[in-house]
Amino acid sequence: MSLFLPFVGPHDRSQSILANPSTLQNAYTQTLPPGSMTPMALYPTPGMSRFGSVAQTGGKRFFSTAATNSRAFSVTGMRVYEWFADGSAIERGTVATDGNPAVIFTNGSGGQQLGVCAGGNFYILDLQTNVFTQVAFLNGKATQGGFISGYFLIFDINTGTVYQSDLYDGLTFDPANFYQRNVQADEWNAFFVMSWGQVFQPGTKTRDTYYNAGTFPIPFAPAQSGTQTEGIAATFSVAECGKQIAWLGTIAQGGYKVYAASGYEAIEISTEAITFALSEMTQTEINQATGESYSDQGHDFYLLTVGGFTFTFDFAEGKWHIRRSFTDATNGVLGPWRARWHCYAFNKHLWVDSDSNAAYESSIGTFVDVDDLPIQRQRTSPVICVGNQVLDIGDIELLIDVGVGNTNDPSMNPVVWLEISTDGGQTWGRQRMQALGRQGQYNVRPRWQANGSGRKIVFRLTMTDAVAFRLMGMMVEIRDESGREVELARAA
Repeated sequence: MSLFLPFVGPHDRSQSILANPSTLQNAYTQTLPPGSMTPMALYPTPGMSRFGSVAQTGGKRFFSTAATNSRAFSVTGMRVYEWFADGSAIERGTVATDGNPAVIFTNGSGGQQLGVCAGGNFYILDLQTNVFTQVAFLNGKATQGGFISGYFLIFDINTGTVYQSDLYDGLTFDPANFYQRNVQADEWNAFFVMSWGQVFQPGTKTRDTYYNAGTFPIPFAPAQSGTQTEGIAATFSVAECGKQIAWLGTIAQGGYKVYAASGYEAIEISTEAITFALSEMTQTEINQATGESYSDQGHDFYLLTVGGFTFTFDFAEGKWHIRRSFTDATNGVLGPWRARWHCYAFNKHLWVDSDSNAAYESSIGTFVDVDDLPIQRQRTSPVICVGNQVLDIGDIELLIDVGVGNTNDPSMNPVVWLEISTDGGQTWGRQRMQALGRQGQYNVRPRWQANGSGRKIVFRLTMTDAVAFRLMGMMVEIRDESGREVELARAA
C-alpha cells in the first residue's frame, strides 16, 4: 500500500464533479512540520457546549468590550442582553428588527457608551448607568456603524450617508455633520471600521478607504490610495480576520469573488470551487450572506454563510472548508453552521445561535454541535484515474487517531464510514464501517478489504460519533490492468 497524499486536502469541488469532487466538511487542514508522519492532517472544527440562554430567539450579533476584563453583549431577537462569566444574562434594552444582522461597538473609556445598530435604528447603552436610549435623529438611518478617532459614525445604506456624532457622545448628532460619496457613481453598499484606524466603504462596483485627515468639522476623507476596483455584494459579509478584512465581492463585469485586504490592495481568496458555488446561489441568498471571523489554534478563520452553507477560509493555510449543522439529524438534512456570531470574552470563544435562544462556548475538545446535535465530518477525495484503465482497489487503511473512545462512555467504540465511487463521484457504493477503538485501544487498525474496481475512483469518509476526528492520511493499494501498483501521489 502507498500513501494517497491528496486524500488529506481542502474543499475544492469543481464545476465538473469528474474534474475534482473533493470536499471537506467540518474539518480543516493543518500543515505539519518536517519529521511528522505525513505532510498534512485533517483536524476537527470545534464543537459547542451551552453557555447560557435568554428569553428571545435568534442571535443577530455578539460583542465584547475587550479581550480580558470584558463585558459581553448580544442582540438576540428584539433584545440587547448583557452576558456574564457564569452564563447568565440580563436584558438591557429593546431594539427594532428588520431581518438584518445587528452591529455593536463602543467608544471605550473615553465615552463609556455602547452603540447598537439594529432594525435601521441606533441605540446607546450607557456603560456606567446601564440606561438604554434610542437616538431618534437616526431612526430608519442606522444600517451599520462603528467608532473611530473619538466619533461614532453611522451609515445609512438608503441614502449612502455617513453621520458623525459629537466627540465621545453617541447621543448627540449635528444634522449638518455627515458625508456622502462623491468619487464614483456606484453607491456605498457597506461600512466597516477597521482596527487599524481606517474606514472600509465599498460600493457595488468599487470601494473607498477613509481616514482621519484632521479636517473640520468632518475629519474623515478618502485615502490618497484612491478608489479600488473591488465592490461588495453582501452588506453584512465584511469581517476582520487577524490583520486583514474579508468580504463577498462583486466583479464589475459579472459574478462574485471573495476578497481579502490587509492594506489598500485586495487579493482574491476564493477558488474555482467557491466561485462556482456562489454562481449557483440566488440573488436573495447572495444579498443575505453574512461574514464572521475568529482565531483559534493559530488559525484566523473567515466564515461566509450564504445559502445553505458556511464556507470557511483559513488564512493560516490558505485553504477552504465548509461548516454545516444538522437541521434534521434524523433524515440527514444539513444547513449552514448555526454558530453564527462570535465574541471572545471571559477567556472563552462564545457564539450566539442564529436559530435559538442559546449562547454557546466552542472548543476543539467538544464533539457535539448546538443543541447536542451530532457533527457530520466528511472528506471526499479527488479522483484516481490512470489512463482510464480499470483499476483494482486493494486494501485500504486509515492513518487516524484511534483509541480515543469517549470520556463520557468508555465502553463506546466509535466508527468511521467509507464509501467508494467508481465513476468519479457520480454514484456511490454502500457505506461500510470500521471501528476506531474504545478508549485506550491504540493498536486498532481501521482497514477495508474486497473494495472492487473501477476507472475513476473516489473515496468518501464520514464520521458523526462524538469523538476527536484527527486524520493523517489514507493508505491504499491500487493496481492497474497490468497488475502494477499505481503511485497515488502522482495519479491523483
